[in-house]
Amino acid sequence: MAEQNPYTPADIANIPKPIVGFFGAIDDHTFDIPFMERVVDLLPQISFVFVGNASSDISQLQKRKNVWLLGQKPYEQIPHYGKCFDIAIMPWKQNRWIQVCNPIKLKEYFALGKPIVSTPFKELQKHLHVVYVSETPEDFAEGIRKALVEDSPEWIAARRRKVENASWESKAHLVMEELLKMIKRGNKPAKAKKRKKLQVCLTASAGGHMSQLLKVAESCKGCKTFCVTTRDVVREKLKEYGNVHIVGECNREHPLRVILVLMRCINVILRERPDVVISTGAAVGCIMCFLGKLLRAKVVWIDSITNVERLSLSGRMVKYIADLFLVQWPELTVKYKNVGYAGVVI
Repeated sequence: MAEQNPYTPADIANIPKPIVGFFGAIDDHTFDIPFMERVVDLLPQISFVFVGNASSDISQLQKRKNVWLLGQKPYEQIPHYGKCFDIAIMPWKQNRWIQVCNPIKLKEYFALGKPIVSTPFKELQKHLHVVYVSETPEDFAEGIRKALVEDSPEWIAARRRKVENASWESKAHLVMEELLKMIKRGNKPAKAKKRKKLQVCLTASAGGHMSQLLKVAESCKGCKTFCVTTRDVVREKLKEYGNVHIVGECNREHPLRVILVLMRCINVILRERPDVVISTGAAVGCIMCFLGKLLRAKVVWIDSITNVERLSLSGRMVKYIADLFLVQWPELTVKYKNVGYAGVVI
């Protein structure tokens, strides 16, 4: 845990306490900048630290003397910034996107044990006893004051208990348990009996899709794995999961590229012959899932968390052949048949 590591990033080490902090993107559809400016003005003796990329105009917020904008940081560094916060905040806009959100940030704040002050959204109804919820800047500022006074080791432990069963490892084991149950029920893939270990294909586009998939990949220890992705820049990162196949980018707007990538994927699938194909998207994952199915492999698809109201295009295609199809918004299980919800992976 970050708290047990003495390392503290240099750019936050000397910021005056107490620190009210936020990590994540500052953008137009989620982050309420005017709301936050008012809160900052109401608490001039408190330091406000923002860690993350800003795609919105933050020039006015940046002018405040008690505001530090530290910019985007490597993901693995985020806990070291978060441990320096005295209060963690979520100053969200009130819109439909926010009302149906189930942010990873909330779970990350819980894992750090930090007091949380947030504007309201539906998911918080489950956590009202451990989160300060405020609709106005004035109430938000008061929530920060109360959180600073009321925090204690008992409350820290209570917040951490909220996510003790929501780790990446537990989610990954859940997926693999369901997968192994399906395999034991029969319809074993071709050539599976000739191998001592289950052969698992991990396939996704480079970037966010692959980052999510690698969290699930932690549960594949004991299996023989290989990776299929789109760009060479992630090759070194993927080497620990076996052979790495780079097949290139493609999408429906460039049909010739789709054909080229398809031919490369056919070559990979015939060489590797997986028992299971697991993907989080997008196009390359879709292609590998269909090819894997032709070889009687089990197919597991985890649709992106960004698809709030409908499945991704690739997901809508793969749904018809997937042995296990998971979404990250429980509302989608009502809208679509034969999809499951086991929590959040993004």
